[in-house]
Formats: sequence, C-alpha cells, structure tokens
Amino acid sequence: MRKRHGFTLVELLVVIAIIALLIGLLLPALAKAQASARTVKDANQLAQIHKAMMIFAESDSGGYLPMPGRINRFTHPQLGRVPGKGPQNWKKDSTGHLYSSMIAQEFFNTDIVVSPSEANPVVSPYGTEAQDDSIAYDFNAYNPAADTFWMGDVADPAQVSPGTQPAGAPNAIFRSKINRPPTNGRSHCSYAHSMMCGDRRNYTWRNTGDSSKVVLGNRGTKDGITTGADYTNSWTLLFHGPDREWQGHVCFGDNHVEFTKSFFPPNVAHECGLDSIIQDNIFAAEFEQCGGLQGNWKQGDAWLAMNEVVTDGGGGDPRPLAIYDYLRD
Repeated sequence: MRKRHGFTLVELLVVIAIIALLIGLLLPALAKAQASARTVKDANQLAQIHKAMMIFAESDSGGYLPMPGRINRFTHPQLGRVPGKGPQNWKKDSTGHLYSSMIAQEFFNTDIVVSPSEANPVVSPYGTEAQDDSIAYDFNAYNPAADTFWMGDVADPAQVSPGTQPAGAPNAIFRSKINRPPTNGRSHCSYAHSMMCGDRRNYTWRNTGDSSKVVLGNRGTKDGITTGADYTNSWTLLFHGPDREWQGHVCFGDNHVEFTKSFFPPNVAHECGLDSIIQDNIFAAEFEQCGGLQGNWKQGDAWLAMNEVVTDGGGGDPRPLAIYDYLRD
C-alpha cells in the first residue's frame, strides 16, 4: 500500500500557533509604522496648506495670508457691493470660512484640512458623511457677481449707509464644530491657525518668512493648559506619540514645520513693552494687558486655535471666540 502524506492535527495546530505568534509580534510594529506614516503625512499637509496660503498672499496688496473678510469685503457705503472694495468683514474671519474660501479657489482639496492623525469622532473631511454631507463641495459657490466666494458664504446687503457694521454668521455648511457631539453637527477641518485679530493679524498673518512666528499647527488643549480634565481628556492628546501626552506639529512663517512636545516651542517668545522677553504658550492668548491695550485678543503673542464666531471686542475690533474639543469620557 502507498503511504498517505499529510499533517496530523497536532502539527496543524502547531503551525497555526506559530502563525498567531508571528502576527502578535508583527502587529505592534505595523501599528507603530502606520502611526509614523500618519505623523509624516500630517507634517506634509501642514506645509502644503501654508504654501498655498503664501501663494495666495503673493497676489494680496498687503501680503496677507487669506482672510475671508478681505476676500469677501463688506458692502462699500458709496460704491455698493463691489468685489475688492469696502471694509474688511471681520465677522467672517472664522475657521470654517477660512478653509472653505481656499478650497473654493482650488488652492487645496477638502481632505487636506483634516489631519491624518485626527482622533475626534466629530471631525471628518467634507463629503465623507452621508448624514450631513449629501452633496459634493460646490465650487460654483465661488461667484463674485452674486457676492458669494465659497461654500457657506452668504451675500452681504447690496447697499448700506455709512457707519453700518459688518455682519456675518458661522459657516453652516463647511463647519468647524469640534466642541459638540457628532449628533449636533460635524466639523470638516481640524488644524488650528493664528487668530486673525490685533497685532497677530497685522504682523503674523502675512507672508513674512519669519521663522519665529507660529502660523498653523495641530490643535492644543483648552487655553493651552497642561493639568486637569481639560488636558488629560482632550482628543488632541491622541494625535501623535503616547496617549497621555500632547505632541504635535507647528508650522512657522518661513514654512518650516517642527514636531514639538511642548506648548512653549523654542524660539517662540513675546515681548510686551519694556517687560522682559518670555516664552510664549502658543495655544493661549495669555497677555491681558500689553502696551496700554486692554484685552488679550488684541495682542501679538502666538495664539493658535479654531474659531466659529467672531464678535466685536470694542470699537470694531474683531474678537475671535476660540473653540476646543468636547472632552472624552
């Protein structure tokens, strides 16, 4: 009789056990490699966003990076609703309007403004959630003749009298709602940016090439704090590295991107009048008084955040209201 060749049950179980052991050994290495790839991609996306903004600034008369309120200015009291004329509509200088205004002019795509390391379940690229993104991004929304310049923009009045204050509302379509549960609306962007107000707007939010000015970055914790539940339960701790420590990327005015574990990156400082130069928390508007000005939103220290609403801080000065992640359970 011919002998039959094959595996015994014991041999088969041994092979399966070896394969399972190898998989168990390889999975952590694979997960680490995937996390490293997301970190590299995240840095590249930040640099690409800023490069696109610098290209935009080349055609701006003041060399400013994009500001929605300058792209769609408020109605001119004498000329009416004319593109490129009229006061800056600072009411529109919020995160959703900012990124949507750049997408509308095809400086970048909808997915690039969401970090590949994003952990907050509220955040997803526009068009990926059927429940609230039933249509693709409408590039026809860029229609200066109708006084709309991006998806979610609303036309201003055709005529206004002198002294009429600009008006605006949060972007209800391309949203930045990172501080609400998913059932209350999603966010279509996740990167923080320098708040477009006060001295930050005048000296930082421009194509300066300054290697010490922080322009964009991964989000930080509420007000840049490092203690308590607002820190330990923040979704931002899940971006890079250990889950209990914030680590992130920061993009500077010269377009270089740094990976940092601190809210006080090296070479980022703030000078206030005759006071000494001190390290700057890039996620906090911590200088309440500087040079006689009241209100930290008017200052020039670094302040990266996302904002949904801009209010009048007094005398027509825009005051962004920063928004932060709702906390993990």
